[in-house]
Amino acid sequence: MPGPGQDIWSIAWTTLTEQVFTGFLRGAVFEYSRPTRPSELDDESIGSFLNRRFGAPDLGNNIASAVLHGIYAGDIYQLSAKSLLGKMWNDEVTYGSITQANIQLLSKRESSMLYKDATLQTELAQKFQGWPVLDVIRDASVYTFKKGIATLSDALARDLRANPKVKIILNTKITGIDYDAPSKSVKVHTSSTQHFPPIN
Repeated sequence: MPGPGQDIWSIAWTTLTEQVFTGFLRGAVFEYSRPTRPSELDDESIGSFLNRRFGAPDLGNNIASAVLHGIYAGDIYQLSAKSLLGKMWNDEVTYGSITQANIQLLSKRESSMLYKDATLQTELAQKFQGWPVLDVIRDASVYTFKKGIATLSDALARDLRANPKVKIILNTKITGIDYDAPSKSVKVHTSSTQHFPPIN
């Protein structure tokens, strides 16, 4: 751990030479020189992607694994790089490497964004145009609810209960779900003796 009197460079060196960062500096410095993925590679795991780009499994196993497991509760060797690291995945092909992408974008003072994200951003900007809240959240990257994430599930439950087409049954086991082709509906079978109409 950094000690009293250390300057920023000493702190940075002490931090980056911790065992958890093994291979990070070397991998980051030489990432730009590593070959771009083969054109036939349509997707790969996050672990494979990081290993290929940084030349060793250290970054994935020591850092990314802990972060992504905390977010997605999954193994980085099972999670899709194309889906979860979409920007980095595209930057590799567009610019040749992740490092080159960052250098070019910083030199132009630009940022890159996935097409689907840019489209969603445009749609939301048009939908909420003129709302004062946009000025407040314009530069924010993280959002939350004042009373916690339960606000979302509570609002969903409230709206479902208010919907006359929805019937909520608690403490009842679902024993089967069938698709009824003639009526184009789904039938839900429960352990309850009650009978429910098909869900269209």
